[in-house]
Amino acid sequence: MGFDESVSALLLTYDNCLALLKAFKRQKKQDGSRKTTKTSERQALLRRSLRTDRRKVESAYSSRVSVAGSRFEKGDSKARSALDKVLKRLNAAIKSLIRLASKGPNPALDYQSLTSLSNSSRLQAIKTFDQLSHRLDSKASHGSVVSANT
Repeated sequence: MGFDESVSALLLTYDNCLALLKAFKRQKKQDGSRKTTKTSERQALLRRSLRTDRRKVESAYSSRVSVAGSRFEKGDSKARSALDKVLKRLNAAIKSLIRLASKGPNPALDYQSLTSLSNSSRLQAIKTFDQLSHRLDSKASHGSVVSANT
């Protein structure tokens, strides 16, 4: 999988998390159960965090691509590996949520941990972008020094 495909998969994973949250909310409404306002507030906070984190990841990626172009889209093995770890963590959380939901109605979700996971995933993805940009800049400047010396 290319780096650009990994980024697309990460953005899709954020979308899947949002869809899953929406399904949980719908399920609670259909069951007629109304959890405390605190749970609703935590769910809204998680939704905002997921949307914001997705938007920030997409924006950071787009800005790096506009500077470095196809070199950034291709990435390198370090960048792909780092982003794959982020994806695995998020996908494991989604699988865990689905397992919880299958065990019965009104699963108790740890909204704070999920929000932290969303935030740390965003931070790690953007850090990966920064590190890749730095490596690409280093290669470009090293290449220009070598060609200037020949």
